[in-house]
Amino acid sequence: MYKKVDYDVKVSAVDITPYPVARGKPASFSISATISTSIFGGKLVIEVSYFGWHIHIETYDLFAETSCFDW
Repeated sequence: MYKKVDYDVKVSAVDITPYPVARGKPASFSISATISTSIFGGKLVIEVSYFGWHIHIETYDLFAETSCFDW
């Protein structure tokens, strides 16, 4: 199944709209998370599965998609 991995980012909530998601209709989501250390770059990978079936995957530059400070 899934490997237990200790990431610096801890997700505390995921809100999906609409809920439940309807096939063929747009959906959006909001993720609440905290970090335990400073992050200075990386990738944001969004992978969607439904009952073990791979549905979708997207990869983004983390700083292009989030509010980050340029130290």
